[in-house]
Amino acid sequence: MIQLTEEADEEARRDLFERINTGSVELNDMEKRRGINPGAFLNLIEELSQDVRFRKLCSFSDAAIRRREPQEYVLRFFAFLNNYQSFSGKKVHEFLDKYLKTLNEEAEETLQAMKK
Repeated sequence: MIQLTEEADEEARRDLFERINTGSVELNDMEKRRGINPGAFLNLIEELSQDVRFRKLCSFSDAAIRRREPQEYVLRFFAFLNNYQSFSGKKVHEFLDKYLKTLNEEAEETLQAMKK
């Protein structure tokens, strides 16, 4: 079951609505993360995944871009670069989910502290 929070952006809502109403294509892990764990770090991942040099270097197909593979690559890069010691070697998606949630929370705390 997928639950959209109030923080889910309009693009995520439309994408989910389209999937529900046009076929039985299941959301992939990155698409689920966008709906479940929105936040400042996920916004950074989105921004970095748009870099022209990155997209050219990785040669993503249009289908891969629609499946949000560039964002998945960026998340994996940072998660393994900064937190590989806590990877158990088993469920990658759980490792990435936890990393994203933690970094989103840390980014929110930092933003709140900066506002004071």
